[in-house]
Amino acid sequence: MKAPKAVPSRRRVLSDEEIVALWRATENSGWPWGPFVRMLILTMQRRQEVAEMDWSEIDLNARRWTLPADRAKNDQEHVIPLTKLALAELQLLGPKRKGLVFTTTGTTPVSGFFKGRLVLHKD
Repeated sequence: MKAPKAVPSRRRVLSDEEIVALWRATENSGWPWGPFVRMLILTMQRRQEVAEMDWSEIDLNARRWTLPADRAKNDQEHVIPLTKLALAELQLLGPKRKGLVFTTTGTTPVSGFFKGRLVLHKD
C-alpha cells in the first residue's frame, strides 16, 4: 500500500496592487471587518489567530503581540512585532483594552468570515 501524497501548501500571495485594493476596501468597511482585515495585512498572521487576538497578549509599549503556544499552529509561542501602523490601528479600537480585540458579542471571537468578505467586495 502506498502512502498518501502530501497535500501541497497554498502558495498564493497577494500582489502589491491587490493589497492596496484590499486596504482601500477596508477604509469603507465598518467594525469589525475593516480593522480586522487591516490587522491581518499588517501582522501577516493567520485569520483565526487574529480573530482570537486578546488584549492580554499585546504589549503596546514593547510594540509586540505574543501569540501563546496553545493558539499557535506549531504549538510554540510566537512573538509578532507590531509596526507603528499596527499600533495605531489597535489604538483606534478604543480604550477598552480587555478581553478579545475582535469580537461582536464581547465573549466570542469574530466569525462569519464569508459575510465579512461580502462586505469588502461590495466596496
